[in-house]
Amino acid sequence: MLARSCQITRERAPRSIAGLPTSTPQAQAFARQLKSQGYRFVGPASVYAFMQNAGVVNDHVHGCFRATGYPTTARSH
Repeated sequence: MLARSCQITRERAPRSIAGLPTSTPQAQAFARQLKSQGYRFVGPASVYAFMQNAGVVNDHVHGCFRATGYPTTARSH
């Protein structure tokens, strides 16, 4: 799949929403490729949002149960 070829891997989740990019070089390349195939109205930001929605990018911030790269703390009941 074209979107998976632009997959972004991160070692650790961003600490805050301010640490999240609105676009990446991979999203820019993906947008260029889509435009070359005849798609219109696709830019790096909208392509990056699609990549987030499709699960190609994991932008869950630190503290979210889906965040990666941080040790989880076990809750005792």
